[in-house]
Amino acid sequence: MRPQALLFASISLLAIAACNKSSGDAPAAASAAAMTAPAPTTSAPAAASTAKPAPKSEYTASDLWTEVSGMMRIDVLGHPPVTISGTISAIKDDPTGEYGIDLDAGGGHTVELRFADFGKAAKAKKLKAGAPVAANQCTATMPKDNELALVGCVLK
Repeated sequence: MRPQALLFASISLLAIAACNKSSGDAPAAASAAAMTAPAPTTSAPAAASTAKPAPKSEYTASDLWTEVSGMMRIDVLGHPPVTISGTISAIKDDPTGEYGIDLDAGGGHTVELRFADFGKAAKAKKLKAGAPVAANQCTATMPKDNELALVGCVLK
């Protein structure tokens, strides 16, 4: 069919539909609405089965790195606070007040814990590299290179 004929046929159908609608022909309007209305969906159970499971609340450093490093930014920011445990690989005690504990997450990755109390409880426990540590209420930030920072942590 030539493009001009197709255009003429389309315009004619629209004109006929408009005339039927303006003349008060309810059956024609109803059939036109039925043709354009979306079909009802009955896949509510299917949608529930494809929903993401709720994230865990307790992680090791390597498990958390694996989960968060593959997430999009919006998902990381919406991730609920976690409890994390691991072995201390390094302690950062900057004189300007920054205090952090690095946990080895394997594969050259580290997870840094930054505390809500700026490390006061950790300093009081005199933690050292190689010691086990656990913290809760940690909120993940976006990973940068090979490091993931958790902020707002509370030492267990």
